[in-house]
Amino acid sequence: MKILLSYVEWKREKFEYQSMDEFRKTLKGLGLDGIELVSCWEDNFIARDLIHGVHLPFFTSWMDYYLKKEDRVIEEFGSMDIARELFLNKPEEIYKYYLQALAYANSLGSYSVFHMANCNSLEYLGQNHFYSDKDVIDAGADLVNKLIKEANIKSPLLFENLYVPGLKFTNLSLTKRLLEKVSYDNIGFVLDTGHLMCTNENIETEGEAWEYVDQIIEYNREILPFIKVVHLHGSQSGKLIKAYKENPPQMTGDFYENLKDYYKYVNKIDTHSLVRSKKARDLIEKINPDYLVLEFSYRDRKDMEEKTKRQLEIFK
Repeated sequence: MKILLSYVEWKREKFEYQSMDEFRKTLKGLGLDGIELVSCWEDNFIARDLIHGVHLPFFTSWMDYYLKKEDRVIEEFGSMDIARELFLNKPEEIYKYYLQALAYANSLGSYSVFHMANCNSLEYLGQNHFYSDKDVIDAGADLVNKLIKEANIKSPLLFENLYVPGLKFTNLSLTKRLLEKVSYDNIGFVLDTGHLMCTNENIETEGEAWEYVDQIIEYNREILPFIKVVHLHGSQSGKLIKAYKENPPQMTGDFYENLKDYYKYVNKIDTHSLVRSKKARDLIEKINPDYLVLEFSYRDRKDMEEKTKRQLEIFK
């Protein structure tokens, strides 16, 4: 199993290392084999040999536009023009938004990560979702099949779980449905531990969180061989999820103002915290993924390096 860091490739001037060689040596010194890249796709300057996975870009809310539900698009985005500005393509062609990132991953031979999820910002906190998990999986598989047909890829395409409608790993028949509906043999899953924890609003402690993750892993034993990557981080936000659900804050600005508020609330729920429990080590051994990606949040180089050392202590 290789251990990677989730690394956001901002603009070159924000790179905090004097050289790529210094970055490479730092990663190795920390006990890391490389990175899973999250890129802004403006300037791919990270050395290719360090990249083992590429996180594809993602939209929080795409299905209304894709399915041409104009009234709901306008409710979410304010106008069709704003939606078109965001997606850069016609509704039936939004899969093209992913082509550049997917082609880059394919050229590296690395795996790609696709968020199989959909959630309107106006529905997120109250959890009054218009689409079901099945709706999202069916539409998502349709979009991915178009993407695969045009991209002509050979590298692994992996679907990541979230805690909004879509892939959650809480319904095995729907998880298997996704495998059946995507017309590509080299597919699998990313199990994101923090996202999985957020599917249970009764979790309040890390101990409870890892007991729940263990239950879900046991429930999904049949498809464990398809889980190629684990994103490791924690979130124990049950009380907050319940509070927002019962009394959701109202977002009344324009789309871009609402989006800022949306991510403010997302970061409070999906905290991407360090994992302290050694139970996580045992569960990762049970899954036996090819890659373990450290996905804690960090502010800067110093914070990243300190947190990496602390995170890897649970494996000693």
